[in-house]
Amino acid sequence: MDMLGVEQKEGKMRITLKTIFGLEEVLADELKELGFAQVELLNRAVRIEGTWRDVYFLNLHVRCANSVLVEVKKFTIRNEEDLYERCMKIKWTSYFTVDKSFAVKGAVFSELFRHTQYPFLVVKDAIADSFRKEFDERPNVNVKAPQVMFDVHIHDKDVTISLNTSGLSLFQRGYREAVGLAPLNEVVAAGLIRMSGWDKKSTFIDPFCGSGTILIEAALMAAGLPPQFERTHFAFKNFKNFQPEIWEEILDAVPKRVTELPCRIIGSDMSADMITKARRNFRGLPVGRFIETSVNSFQELKQIEGPGVMISNPPYGERMGENIEELYTELGDWMKNSMKGFDCWVLSSNTDAMKFIGLRPDRKIKVFNGDLECSFRKFGIYEGSKKGKYMNADAGSNDVEEDPQEEFQGKENEDSTWVKSISRAKSGDKREFDKKPIEKKKSFDKKSFDKPSFERKPFEKKPLEKKPIEQKTLIVKIEQESPIVPLHELIDEVKAAPAVSKYGKKPVDEVVKPIKAKPVAKAKKADVEVKPAASSYTKEPIVSEKDKNRDIDTDEVPKQVAKSEPTDKPAITRETYKNRSAIDKYGRKD
Repeated sequence: MDMLGVEQKEGKMRITLKTIFGLEEVLADELKELGFAQVELLNRAVRIEGTWRDVYFLNLHVRCANSVLVEVKKFTIRNEEDLYERCMKIKWTSYFTVDKSFAVKGAVFSELFRHTQYPFLVVKDAIADSFRKEFDERPNVNVKAPQVMFDVHIHDKDVTISLNTSGLSLFQRGYREAVGLAPLNEVVAAGLIRMSGWDKKSTFIDPFCGSGTILIEAALMAAGLPPQFERTHFAFKNFKNFQPEIWEEILDAVPKRVTELPCRIIGSDMSADMITKARRNFRGLPVGRFIETSVNSFQELKQIEGPGVMISNPPYGERMGENIEELYTELGDWMKNSMKGFDCWVLSSNTDAMKFIGLRPDRKIKVFNGDLECSFRKFGIYEGSKKGKYMNADAGSNDVEEDPQEEFQGKENEDSTWVKSISRAKSGDKREFDKKPIEKKKSFDKKSFDKPSFERKPFEKKPLEKKPIEQKTLIVKIEQESPIVPLHELIDEVKAAPAVSKYGKKPVDEVVKPIKAKPVAKAKKADVEVKPAASSYTKEPIVSEKDKNRDIDTDEVPKQVAKSEPTDKPAITRETYKNRSAIDKYGRKD
């Protein structure tokens, strides 16, 4: 099969399987059962060697991994510029075509970069520039749902670039249609079942089944069905070297029909809504009809024939408040009376509440459920045995044994390669670098703090000075009230007011009104026609040129007296009009 130019060792590729922190050893044991003898433990991951057929097989059958990566290139850099130069030497066009969308994700633990997202942009630019250089066209970037995904891991100066052959995380099995308020991750559920040591033949019980995640994973294990048989899409189908005939050959080996299970799988929950959601998830699976569910609290499950395994994920107390202690007390009493012959496993992040179970745990394993650090404890219930009750420890009995130390199934060595997906990282995660030892020049014991080397002056509290408030007198001038005018008179005055031009002036015809002259008496020699002055600024009559030539005695013409209309305004003369002042629209005086 074409290796796509990836680095090989004796015809095999380096394959890295990411997992949840604390499940590294569980995943390594699962890979050994699948036929991979040489397994290297990493932090949150394991590494094996294999072919593309193995990649297809692992994506379908592995239960405790989040993704399957194929290493493309591994190199060392000195600075940021080296990353782009080394990436440009990789032939990205051999992995996928230009019509496929891609994305770059991963994890960065290096002081060479100020921002952890910056290296992903550099690799993205190198991929786009390589396509543009060869095809004069570049593929699109789709961060949310890419068809091809590259994983970049940088630790100090070491860079590892890999192809993510899974695409979406493998905990998305494809069978879940409905979930509860706090669903358990499918990878965590499969890891819990494997850690419990269940033989896939004895009875399996979950009294807090919720939407049925643990029950479904147990049923798939008992039937021998791969966890991803309902999933239809994987990222390796978008690669250039994808060979569908090999993939179809692997799918044909999966049993298509399940007639029965070799054991009983029982689940219950006091919420009818949760049981409805669980049955909705069962109906699309070939093993769903063999899972027994009921709407009951755990106290209503009477004695069930053992041996068997019980795994429960009860509430942690974040939403129940003070009733959590009573719940765990009743759970311990029920386990002691009704689950004889069973290995009872309880997962909870509330270690204080787990003490109220009242039984001494046989094993304690640290497990992470999302962001919560939980304890997975085993309580072996034996016939007629009440030895090790927590609640009787205060009586001074010497029979009470010490609790076992908490185990950890992950890799504790922090100096190993840290493989973690940024897409799954939470906002609370912190970057961890190589911490240099701090040279202590002075001892920091209690005595050194009791006797300081300098004198400390006591802090003196100065009383606040109260400033007198100045009282200012407010003087208000009250003008004489104008007489109240009725509204209808104001409206009449507004209507009768003369029009005003845009410059705020009244028309000349209204400012200077024509003088109405008295009727002129007949002259002795000729009739003199007196016309109103065109510019009527004076009260003297104006005689036309024709009348001047007639030798008329102007003394006989009576002077005209202008009849002014009754108004409160003073009479306007030539001098008053010349000396008038008006303000135009710009605020200037005319």
